[in-house]
Amino acid sequence: MRLLIPAVLSGALLLTGCSAGTAIEGAQGPGLAKSAPDPAAGARIEGVQTFPYVTPDHQAKDYAYPQKPPVGGDHWPPSAGGVTGWLACGRYDREVPDEFAVHSMEHGAVWLTYRPGTPAEQVAVLAELAGVQRDYVLVTPYAGQPGAFGATTWGAQLFVESPDDPRLEQFVRAFAGGDQGREPGAPCAGGTSPEDAQAALDAVSSS
Repeated sequence: MRLLIPAVLSGALLLTGCSAGTAIEGAQGPGLAKSAPDPAAGARIEGVQTFPYVTPDHQAKDYAYPQKPPVGGDHWPPSAGGVTGWLACGRYDREVPDEFAVHSMEHGAVWLTYRPGTPAEQVAVLAELAGVQRDYVLVTPYAGQPGAFGATTWGAQLFVESPDDPRLEQFVRAFAGGDQGREPGAPCAGGTSPEDAQAALDAVSSS
């Protein structure tokens, strides 16, 4: 089902991105010129699937999502289990908990993903796209996704077979830092690390 997502707030907060842990520092290159996001234009990119309504509730629990990666949905609260409820944007060399990445997307983040085992040089090409809006891009591997490379944000998703596909940059420019989530302008920086997020999720799953 197709949906034109409303136009966006101009500008985004200038914040620091990566957290410690498995974030790969300095791997994203010098970055690209920033541009104001335009989710309505992003929804018209060839191949983008849009989703008309995604539930937004906050609960500290393990969720099963219908998409891989999820395009939104119920997710970890702003603070629970002793951790901040969203992931700090940046590039990570490990898979991350969906429940926390979804919260980052609620703040306007774009989640760029690739299949585990993808050659490092291709991952570097994908990660370079974070330079468009470094404060609102998350880059991680994701097992089981239907395409080689994915771009996901709240309510929209694209899969391509090459990290050089120009639609990936179009997607990042259109959505990163945009108002397609429920909390436009909220930071992606200042979030928790994947390790702390997974520990909090494991704790509630085993209780």
